[in-house]
Amino acid sequence: MYIEVSWKLIDLASGQPLYHQSWEGKPAYVRTPKGDLEPVLTAQAQKNSVPIGGSHSGSGFAVTENGFILTNRHVAAPWKAYQMLPAGVRLELNQKKELVAVENVPQHRWYPEKSVWSQTPLGEQKPVAGRHDRLEVTFANNKLRIPAKLARVSDEHDVALIKVDTPAAVKPTVLAPESSYEDVRPGDPITVLGYPGVSPKVFFAGKSKDMLDPGGMNIVDIPVPTVTPGAIGKVIRGTVTTAGGGKDDYYSASDSYQLTANATGPGNSGGPVFDDRGRVIGLFYAGNPTITFAVPIKFAKELMEVKAVLQ
Repeated sequence: MYIEVSWKLIDLASGQPLYHQSWEGKPAYVRTPKGDLEPVLTAQAQKNSVPIGGSHSGSGFAVTENGFILTNRHVAAPWKAYQMLPAGVRLELNQKKELVAVENVPQHRWYPEKSVWSQTPLGEQKPVAGRHDRLEVTFANNKLRIPAKLARVSDEHDVALIKVDTPAAVKPTVLAPESSYEDVRPGDPITVLGYPGVSPKVFFAGKSKDMLDPGGMNIVDIPVPTVTPGAIGKVIRGTVTTAGGGKDDYYSASDSYQLTANATGPGNSGGPVFDDRGRVIGLFYAGNPTITFAVPIKFAKELMEVKAVLQ
């Protein structure tokens, strides 16, 4: 499924969108007490200020007949993923309590939802949040955009659930069992399905048959999925039992499948990764021209369930 997203970061107190302020035409930043660089935010649009938000597309696949769709967290809830901020200047208060620029700041990462604006007592509501201006799903080879809703977002993995409401049942994709995570090996053949932005678009032009819009012409792009074959290059596990029998001797930043399917690109994120039996074993989530990665389906299935974290 083809997913189109537009979003913004808002101030919950006022409901207003937030903007990145500038200083003498350059993006302005401050350093937090923890030493992190944060953009100077304002709820009022000013000269040269830039709204926090954006638009992008991604991929996904149905997992239930009633319209639940798996995709990546950074596709469905981009405010929970890092954004690249442009180079600018860092501001400080001088002895006269005046804002002055003290140094140049290089391009760097920032997590919108973790903004200093959201520093509140533990467990309380955050004063900033991401909001969709658009979250729409289009089935393969179809022209109808269907509004979707954000259903669940993982706080540990790049996985999210969105939902569409359709009169007819949706055919779900076959998912591999959680136990397949232990069976995947380097060299296993895989197939990635998705909608890379670099793929040429197919358009449909249709004349309106609505009497209130006589002669109107609608031109929409039709999402045609790209099929990319490859193999599992490496299985990266967060924890394993080492030859010595313990788990404390091993560390990895995340659980992922490294893939050899490199003919992909932005827009493929959230697409299914199939094994040679036609089962989804992972979600494509990142890559560059030489290497790509997938989240094991085990963690997506955990998001689909309701499990207690305390006994």
